[in-house]
Amino acid sequence: MIFTLIISSGIFGSAYMTSNIFNSRVDQTINSVIHFHEIKNTSVGRRFVMAINGLEVFLNHPFIGVGTGDSPVEISKINLVNSPEVRMSKNLHNMYITEMVQFGMVGLVALLWLFYSQVRAALSSNDTLLKHLGVTLPILYFTICFGESYLLIHQTGLMFSVMSAFLYKNFRLSN
Repeated sequence: MIFTLIISSGIFGSAYMTSNIFNSRVDQTINSVIHFHEIKNTSVGRRFVMAINGLEVFLNHPFIGVGTGDSPVEISKINLVNSPEVRMSKNLHNMYITEMVQFGMVGLVALLWLFYSQVRAALSSNDTLLKHLGVTLPILYFTICFGESYLLIHQTGLMFSVMSAFLYKNFRLSN
């Protein structure tokens, strides 16, 4: 773990110091976060606005959400009130907020249960492949889903499904 952090930090630091493009994107992202309230029409600013608006929709419909069909409509309504100057996307760029808007706490718990079940299955397995990859897959998707709705994107959602089917094919529920 410490070795991974050292290597990752070294790669990030090297890229930041040697690549003007990487350096400017990191600086731009930091600036967008720091000045979020003044500069909302940036990639990062729009993501913050979408998250805030999505959470507001969720708080208005916390148990079962608004459904998949009404999600864009409800987000647009909140956006017109909270941040009309910001161009919204149909994609909230956060799987968890998307689940909460569309399916409420029921959907969020179901998604988190899926990841938990996969990790639990992997940790209880005697199969080395399942133990390593079976923990890595849900943790990877759990992490990246904070930055994008990857399970709704055809290619990445399909990859998650196929990898899950392969890794957990022999898993049996036990009490």
